[in-house]
Amino acid sequence: VTRQGHKLGSDDLLITPAQALAAHTINAAHALGREDDLGSLVAGKRADFVVLSRDILQVPEQELAATKVLYTVLGGRIVHAAPAL
Repeated sequence: VTRQGHKLGSDDLLITPAQALAAHTINAAHALGREDDLGSLVAGKRADFVVLSRDILQVPEQELAATKVLYTVLGGRIVHAAPAL
């Protein structure tokens, strides 16, 4: 479901939030051949990640769009912090 509430595809194409997260992280790194340095938080890999305002694996689907990015970290350095912080 998009932020505007539009359903994309049929029910047999639905994936779980965990599958969506993996698709954007470790699976994407694997597709690029970069799983040795990207895609998961493991010692020795680049520290690229975001800190979100809520646990996107637990929040109800209809509330996902309200999730805010609190921090963005690239290469271990904070490159964005939400103004309220």
